[in-house]
Amino acid sequence: MQITLNLDEALLEEALQLTKFSTQEELMNLALQELVRSRRKKNRLSSSYGDKQDLLNGGKGKGGLMLGSIDV
Repeated sequence: MQITLNLDEALLEEALQLTKFSTQEELMNLALQELVRSRRKKNRLSSSYGDKQDLLNGGKGKGGLMLGSIDV
């Protein structure tokens, strides 16, 4: 599919250098894959733990997270 996008050129150039990709197409495909992967992971965590308060309580109906300290 061919589309026209207005992208931050400096950000695009930095991303190309970091990934060592030779084409913008490769970079955009990676960016989309990473976005989908990240959102799927977030959605799985959300469905397991609910909102942030549920997470602090250890998940839906659970006893809470054990937050301890480390002695140095």
